[in-house]
Amino acid sequence: MYLRSIADFRALAILFVVAGHTYQEVGLDPAAPQNAFLANFVTGWTTPFVFISGYMFHHVFLRRFDYGRFLRSKVQNVLVPYTLLAAAVIPYFVSRNAHFAEEALAGALWPVGFHPFTDALGLYVYGTFLVAQWFVPFILLLFLMAPLHARFANVSGRVQFTIVGVLMLVALFAHRPLDNDNPVHAVIYFTPIYLLGMVASRYRPHFLALVRGRETLFIVLALTATGVQTLAGQSGNAHKALFTFAGPDLMLISKVLMTLAILGVMERLPDHGWRPAHWVAETSFATFMLHPVAIIYLHKFGLTQPTGMPWIDLIWVTGVTVACCTTIALMARTTLGSRSRLVVGY
Repeated sequence: MYLRSIADFRALAILFVVAGHTYQEVGLDPAAPQNAFLANFVTGWTTPFVFISGYMFHHVFLRRFDYGRFLRSKVQNVLVPYTLLAAAVIPYFVSRNAHFAEEALAGALWPVGFHPFTDALGLYVYGTFLVAQWFVPFILLLFLMAPLHARFANVSGRVQFTIVGVLMLVALFAHRPLDNDNPVHAVIYFTPIYLLGMVASRYRPHFLALVRGRETLFIVLALTATGVQTLAGQSGNAHKALFTFAGPDLMLISKVLMTLAILGVMERLPDHGWRPAHWVAETSFATFMLHPVAIIYLHKFGLTQPTGMPWIDLIWVTGVTVACCTTIALMARTTLGSRSRLVVGY
């Protein structure tokens, strides 16, 4: 059941996810001409993360699919730790900033200002109380759709590729939701990535045959798409209202190509047995949950710009943040045993 290549891929993906959330703290302007290309490369790694989720859903859960058991595991491992984090963080931010909910829910379909409890509930439902927490409401919606994904897994390959192709085209022009405050819109955007991961698992030998020996080509194509995105003036992930037109999302193209390339590269690597990579991969969801808090504390203690050189500081903050989150998750597991999943998601 364990795939070393996917585990290593997950470890790499979470490093880039964290790095993409540190720009402001290290004083880096991702839209500045000297930073734009590299920032566009570093940003957008939630796409490979979702691809891996789809891959593992097919590889692990579909062997003996039980929807009730599947949902219970996601409630315990995702919803409960998310709820605990929200219960700790939301009151703190709301008490310090009377306009926090208004700002965080500016684009959401939620009645802000009606009552403090409803404001807090809105922050919880949409996941806008911390950077990256929008991912949890979105991924839970995706998990609720598991019976549809199970049916998708059983149709013919031709039908699967057609569905993925059509939905990918929709995502290409749908872009991500404004301010990441629409979980349904996020489901529309990321579903073809999730399904592509499932297809890659089902047809693993065929996918590896496609990318093996062509990893460099896929990387060059991905970097070319990133270059076109940069020259077109698109900085970072593309966000817009669902029913508006803003051209194709070049970030999606580049990250899908990069995902295929890295999948091939990881399959070529030998089993290194390097424990830190295994720990980072195993605790990646805990890191996804905790890293915004870790970055806040690094900023509070003045540790986010030790050199004054933004890209060097970005590497520093990313490494320290991932190390701290991984350590917290491992200590929670050592202290609480399996109950640590209810607290930190690991």
